[in-house]
Amino acid sequence: MPKPRSYCSIESPTHGNMLWVALDHGATRIGYAFTDDRAKSYTTFDEAAAIKEAITAVKPFDIEFERVDWWTIYTVGQKIAKNFSIDDCVFLAGDACHTHSSGAAQGMNTGLHDAVNLAWKLYLILRGARPPNLLQTYQAERRPNVERLIQYDKDISRLMTNRLPENWIGDPDADVNVVLGHVMADAGAFTSGLDISYEIQESNPLNVDGSFRSSRPTIKPGRRGPDITLLRPGTFEPTRLIRELPNTAAFGILIFATVNKPAIPDSTYRSIAGELFLEALVQSGRLKFITIFPNRAPSPYELLGYKPLGRAYFDNEAREGYSRYGVDTEQGAIVVLRPDGWIGTMIMLGPRSGSELRSYFDNIFLVVP
Repeated sequence: MPKPRSYCSIESPTHGNMLWVALDHGATRIGYAFTDDRAKSYTTFDEAAAIKEAITAVKPFDIEFERVDWWTIYTVGQKIAKNFSIDDCVFLAGDACHTHSSGAAQGMNTGLHDAVNLAWKLYLILRGARPPNLLQTYQAERRPNVERLIQYDKDISRLMTNRLPENWIGDPDADVNVVLGHVMADAGAFTSGLDISYEIQESNPLNVDGSFRSSRPTIKPGRRGPDITLLRPGTFEPTRLIRELPNTAAFGILIFATVNKPAIPDSTYRSIAGELFLEALVQSGRLKFITIFPNRAPSPYELLGYKPLGRAYFDNEAREGYSRYGVDTEQGAIVVLRPDGWIGTMIMLGPRSGSELRSYFDNIFLVVP
């Protein structure tokens, strides 16, 4: 091996994409496809047979074994539970809910996404902020993404064993390794978690089309809200949106102010500040307002003429925050972020901003704890 202490794969004509992973204490993990055709050569498959197959799999390289700490035959099983919960009392997540191969390295990731989606909803239910039907959104949101992952995994598993995907409609003589590279690249945004999305459904009050449309097609309800750099007032010290809005089961309301004066129209400010229900949710820790300005100023008050809604920050000189959210600095916008960071709804600045926010949260918080 030219680089034996590395993480790589070997394109084997007999054993698919063979996995080579350097582990602690000089050990190496080797993984290869053991097909039915290879299995026909053995009446009993034992450790000696596993070593023999590994030596063949790494060709044209040569390896010798000092010892084998552990070996097994791993059978890929792609399954999804029929129901993710029972009577809103027992919930399944991670491998208990869906299984697939390790090819895309998404086992722990998918389990964490399940937990992040479910945890804040359970918290709100246990605090009496919402009837249990909110928990039905767990399966409604997570199942389509799990099904998408399973399809990726089926394609990747076949390609790693030198077979084209079952639904392949391209060149039947295509190089499986080239196709595998394309599939992995296409799945990159999804497997990183950035492309996980939740559909807008009438039965789901969490993802709602609002009056504002972003100039970026991917910025909309049900999609992950981008993390952006913010500048603190006074010192202009940089911080991150994700740091200022940690997941504490509270919704974040981002007010993207305008370059005009006042930066938030009086009618918009009054419509929001006058909603007592929103104020009660803020006081109970269920909502957090953040006002973002496109331009720096000695203080937010100078841009508004009154106290900002929630904490105030400035965008950077390149206005990357406004750009990433697709907000025009002349028009501004309101973006509601769910506790897990996904966009709940998007609203235009105007005299109806407060009532539109109230309508959205009316369907989520029936009582204020």
